[in-house]
Amino acid sequence: MAKFLALCAIGGEKILANELKKLNFNDVAFSTVGQVEFSGDDTSFYKSNLLLRTADRIFLRLGYFKALDFDELFEGGAKINWQDFFRKNTYVVVDKVRCNKSRLHSEVSVQKIVHKAICDKLCRVWKVFSLSERGEPAKVRIYIDKNFVSVLLDLSGDPLYKRGYRSLSGEAPLRETVAAALLQKMLYRRKTPLYDPFCGSGTIAIEALLYAHNVPPGIGRHFAFENLKIFNEADFEKVREAAVGGISTNCRVRIYASDNNSEAVATAKFHSKRACFVAENALKYIGGEGKLSAINFFEKDFSAASPTDLPELDGDEGIILSNPPYGLRLSDEDGVKEIYEKIPGFLDNFPRWKAGFICANPDFEEETGLEFSGIQPLKCGNLDSAFFFL
Repeated sequence: MAKFLALCAIGGEKILANELKKLNFNDVAFSTVGQVEFSGDDTSFYKSNLLLRTADRIFLRLGYFKALDFDELFEGGAKINWQDFFRKNTYVVVDKVRCNKSRLHSEVSVQKIVHKAICDKLCRVWKVFSLSERGEPAKVRIYIDKNFVSVLLDLSGDPLYKRGYRSLSGEAPLRETVAAALLQKMLYRRKTPLYDPFCGSGTIAIEALLYAHNVPPGIGRHFAFENLKIFNEADFEKVREAAVGGISTNCRVRIYASDNNSEAVATAKFHSKRACFVAENALKYIGGEGKLSAINFFEKDFSAASPTDLPELDGDEGIILSNPPYGLRLSDEDGVKEIYEKIPGFLDNFPRWKAGFICANPDFEEETGLEFSGIQPLKCGNLDSAFFFL
């Protein structure tokens, strides 16, 4: 069984672990913030990159050994059969090193030693004097924790939150993987109405749409493993076709999203159409048919919104999930405070709806005057955010 490591937003480890278990991966465990380990068969690196909604990146663990000095680090790196993973035109990069509570603490030195070990091994095996610096890049990452070295091969390439449909950028877009984690935290199901009153570029609503229709999040993009020697195109196509075959278009989905900024709403609509186009084209490719539901986007200030703005409701329950402004710039503070003060009145318009907000403003609870039933730290990129839910 191959060993893998998945990265996620700090605070989202349990959510990712549960997702891995539901997809029947083995030996799921997490002991380090932002990381979840798992194991699987030869197709697991296809499935994990294609299907995981809350993982930011997937690595294959090539080696795990103890190193108290640079000689042991070099020897451990040189023992790995790098030739099994790289082609002769591969451009090998040790792109990141992290050291924690270890004798080896110079990240630059570790990077150089590991790269030297890789080059030494490949040059000996391939009987060449130097490696390519012009081919497709393959990235290796090194984590050293308490003197134990994990040698990791990047299988994803671009982070997995880059789904492939986003071509326009809104202001401070929420990562798709974080949005997916929030949806799972709120126990969102396709039959449940969902409303995002601060939709921005549409991330939460679009992630909800993909989840509701069981659209594999990775079908609209490429992955780093496609450039590796271990890649088998026929096997990958089988996994991909099976994943696309699971898309469900014969279901009722009610997702609503609004913003008081007309450009944001236009951007969100554009991204939604692109996401649907990718999914529907993938279905056509395998001989399927059907269309995804349309998200109901509209322009409105959240404080004036009510269930009457949401068509096709047949009950008085649903989920409000949103990413309100943070006010990170001093010039925005007064406007953001005014927004927060209006949130309780807005929620009064939806008395039986569950609500959750992801926010990087530490004063969010105090300034809204709400008593949230739970507050979970959840790092959004470089921002120390928290998920507030009622």
